[in-house]
Amino acid sequence: MDAELLKEVARQQDLRAIIVVPAILEQLSHDPKGIDLLKRLEFVGCAGAPLPGPVGDPISSIVRLRIFIGSTETFPLPELAKGPEDWQYHEFAPTLKHEMRPYDEQTGTFELIIFAEESDRDAAPVFHNLPGENPYYTKDLFTKHPTKPNLYKYYGRRDDILVLANGEKVNPIPLEQHIQADASLKGVLLTGNGRTQPALIVEPRDALDEPGRAQLLEKLWQRVEEANSHVAGPGRVARGMIICATPEKPFTRTGKGTIVRKLTQDDYRDDIDRLYTGPAEAQRLVSIDLKAKQKKIYEGADVIDFLRQILAVSFPPASTIAEDEDFFAHGLDSIQSLEITATLKHNLEALKSTSVAWMAPRLIFQHSTLASLSKVLGTFLNDGVLPAEDSPSNRGRALDEAVARYIKDLPTKSISQPKAGSRKDSGQNIAIIGSTGYVGSHIVAKLLKNSAISHIYCLNRGSDISASRKRTLSKLDENIDVPLEKFTFMQVDLGAPHLGLAEEQYQKILNEVDIVLYNAWRLDFGLALHSFDPFLHTTRDLVDMSLSSLKRLHIIFVSSTSSVAGRGTGSEVPEAPVDDPLAAMNTGYGQSKLAAEKILATASRQCGVPVSVVRVGQVGGLSHGEGVWADQPWVSAIIRSSKTLGSFPSPVMPVDWVPVDTLATTFERIILQPAKDVQVPQFYNVVSKAQPWTLLLDTLPEKVRQAISRVISLPEWVGELRKAFESGGTSISELPAARLVDFYVLLGGGIESADYETAKTEAITGQNLGPLQKKILASWLKKWDL
Repeated sequence: MDAELLKEVARQQDLRAIIVVPAILEQLSHDPKGIDLLKRLEFVGCAGAPLPGPVGDPISSIVRLRIFIGSTETFPLPELAKGPEDWQYHEFAPTLKHEMRPYDEQTGTFELIIFAEESDRDAAPVFHNLPGENPYYTKDLFTKHPTKPNLYKYYGRRDDILVLANGEKVNPIPLEQHIQADASLKGVLLTGNGRTQPALIVEPRDALDEPGRAQLLEKLWQRVEEANSHVAGPGRVARGMIICATPEKPFTRTGKGTIVRKLTQDDYRDDIDRLYTGPAEAQRLVSIDLKAKQKKIYEGADVIDFLRQILAVSFPPASTIAEDEDFFAHGLDSIQSLEITATLKHNLEALKSTSVAWMAPRLIFQHSTLASLSKVLGTFLNDGVLPAEDSPSNRGRALDEAVARYIKDLPTKSISQPKAGSRKDSGQNIAIIGSTGYVGSHIVAKLLKNSAISHIYCLNRGSDISASRKRTLSKLDENIDVPLEKFTFMQVDLGAPHLGLAEEQYQKILNEVDIVLYNAWRLDFGLALHSFDPFLHTTRDLVDMSLSSLKRLHIIFVSSTSSVAGRGTGSEVPEAPVDDPLAAMNTGYGQSKLAAEKILATASRQCGVPVSVVRVGQVGGLSHGEGVWADQPWVSAIIRSSKTLGSFPSPVMPVDWVPVDTLATTFERIILQPAKDVQVPQFYNVVSKAQPWTLLLDTLPEKVRQAISRVISLPEWVGELRKAFESGGTSISELPAARLVDFYVLLGGGIESADYETAKTEAITGQNLGPLQKKILASWLKKWDL
């Protein structure tokens, strides 16, 4: 069946409705006679594969459109009727016992899980088709409607999600659908599992010779760029990473017309491999000319221009950014860093006979401005001097200098101070910077249930306020009655003056908000301290906002135990400021958190800004063990990689993990407590009593423990990990810890124990931060499908 045959049937029969696969609807949508046919119908059903939005939207405006979903195991799933504007969404009938279980926090996705007990035998085909399999994990992922409860939009299959070499997850469907809307294409397939970047295969609708295929790729590039603009950096398709299918190897399809991904990729395996390892790889390493002015002396301006050209090949903003602007603040990602490193190596080898083995992505992280990176390269090119090794004294000096920059012009005393105990017991207006993540959404849910909270301002990064709103609301418990009038969503730009807010919005915060909870920080252990400048700039902005605000804004900062994790063992970490600039873990992330603590503590003591700093360790699932624990990559990567290696590292870190609802309660109590002396910054350590790392091994599911035959030291395990991954015989999905190897190296031989004072935290929450119970940890791990 195709569109032509369907039109022929329609000429001979009085069709009132059709149920077809998306490919036929797409063909009809490109044909005026097909549109006329659709207009005459009362109903159009579609099933078998996702229907692209650009195809479905115009169809839904002329005929009632319904999307069905199901499988051989489940049969078509029963649904409730929806309005035409929600044609892409599904609302499953109450007769279907199911759960939409959170799957991935970053994408806001849920997996559909169907229950098939004896009592469901009349309503659940799974009970008969797969006896004893209860619950049934469909592997179908959905996103939640931003405002309408129980409506879910299909996102993709768990099996179809690409996992790149750096661990980034990419959903191929939105990009494929956007590109396939081009009438000259019959099919589009994104591939790249375990690779450094994705590749695209396009199938022309007509048979084309080689020149025709080249012309098609040239014509399609603009549409690929449009699709790239809606995709996160790692998921973008580079121009040299596109294959045009040949008539001799058409895409493999099911009887419904759905592309069979694995078989199609197998057909093009050699072509795909050549993109990553063959001549195409060398072609992408662009050669940039750099001439010495005299006697092999390379001028600074020429080195900067040389760098701009190299960076711009993979990172277009490099063409225009200022010399002192941070690459990562403009969106540079880890995949682009790998590409830039390869191109730099290629060009430096042509200029110098000296080894450039020292050139690695970490150099880009540490010197992430044109000014800094050009200085390093200029010194190497002119003098043969390699970049200086990191040292404790340099790290301490860099942190002290960062703090000094942000406190240098603080007023020496406050103009006016609120009296101790003057904070209201009710009617609090709260601003939360960062409400969409795992922790932020639990805090929002906790505050929603408290009648003492009048209004919540959700201030989030990103250009799409509706997406921010959707991500925040989608993570709330379905049993919570969400009063939308209690929310205001605003877009912020961290590092910009006034948080990037419009003047009216900024004044509203100054005049109405009592407390701001700063919960937005970039979680990237590879970045250097200076790359966190936008977040430190925002820290200082909040101080200035407090000093200018009507209610003397109380700043609650969500810090991290990594801000003090470098202190070593032997003494408890106090619930107080820590002066030692080397107290932080040796990562830009930990150092930046400590710098922010110091800035806020100074503002409190010097200016009377009300400040509370909450140091948070590893966040777990719910204290009662139910619900889903958001995937913690550094933990799950060790477990999954250990299954592959047959060995488990120990020690790594103490198990002092805190349930997320306990953490949310802590913030609620801090928000509602009476004001104390505003010139004494309040510090809280939210960590459970430490237990040995072996607790994790002892709690792993039986099938995982059976795969592990040895317990070895962390350095030994890292060595085995590197050897196994570099041998090329194992994919990143089997060894996900390979993408975090630098972080594990920072831990050295592992951390045996860490002690934190928690008396103040326990007093304010009324909760004992005792050791994590093994049965609770087991319940959390069970949700990870290890």
